[in-house]
Amino acid sequence: MIRDHASRRPGCAQAAALLAGMLVPFLIHAAGGAVLTVEAMAQRAEVIAVGKVASLESLRDSTGHPYTRIELSPVEVWKGAGTNRLVLASGTTVLGERWVRVAGEQPYRMGEELLVFAVRNAAGEAVVLDPVQARFAVHADARTGERHADNGILGESESVRTAQVRTPAQRRLPLALLRQRVKAAVDQK
Repeated sequence: MIRDHASRRPGCAQAAALLAGMLVPFLIHAAGGAVLTVEAMAQRAEVIAVGKVASLESLRDSTGHPYTRIELSPVEVWKGAGTNRLVLASGTTVLGERWVRVAGEQPYRMGEELLVFAVRNAAGEAVVLDPVQARFAVHADARTGERHADNGILGESESVRTAQVRTPAQRRLPLALLRQRVKAAVDQK
């Protein structure tokens, strides 16, 4: 029999969501990084786009290292040249029986809608500015249709969607508000 311990203890789900939201910034800091603001990412990024994952391909680079080639069909380009596709490279991949994962990076899934803040690497490939913070999942509210985004740090992620207690950073982040913040930061630069 499978038991749902959270339902037996009503405060457990809320406490877990709050704890997760509070721990993520500390984990980023412990890994040598800093929590990035939307404005800082917007100023550093060369390309900012909202799009759906149209294809995933596991490959090897010229030195033999495995990586994933992700093709996004952009719905909107907020910064950079407008295009009908954006190709990203990610170090997280499965090639044969070898699985390589970038710390903190979530696997990409076909059809998922994302907002990405990307830069070009030395090879000229677009890569997400930060594998944890610069990639937002985009969701539409089933009732209102309003689109909102989350990256596990900012916005209402799946894990906190049902929690009643949230940190200020875990409140719903409408995509329209995010677009305004990005535009203001880009215009300020």
